[in-house]
Amino acid sequence: MKLYNRNDVAARKVLNEVKRLIKKTKHGIGEDCAFIEVYENGREHGFAIDLCDELKIAFAEHRSSDDIVVYTGSRYDFERNTNIPSEEVFDSRKHFAYNEIDKAARWIFSKIRD
Repeated sequence: MKLYNRNDVAARKVLNEVKRLIKKTKHGIGEDCAFIEVYENGREHGFAIDLCDELKIAFAEHRSSDDIVVYTGSRYDFERNTNIPSEEVFDSRKHFAYNEIDKAARWIFSKIRD
């Protein structure tokens, strides 16, 4: 049985699409260095992908809209337990419309591949 939080449905869809893109990649992305973590910031519930301390990407449904919001920075730009981003990362966030799951996932995947 899977338990879902209504607030993380968009983030789960994005995560599933990112995973699908990674599996399609011929040479992988160094999966041994990619860790999926929980992202919690008030009404934003989602996931963070930590890539060997070099890059961290957190994403969720935005707290005051249906948009998907993505935060990108280094591991040290995020709070350790909840993955709340620093002010700098928060201010440079990227938004996608609620129905742009694929677009958000491709954008995240492009950052992972860089």
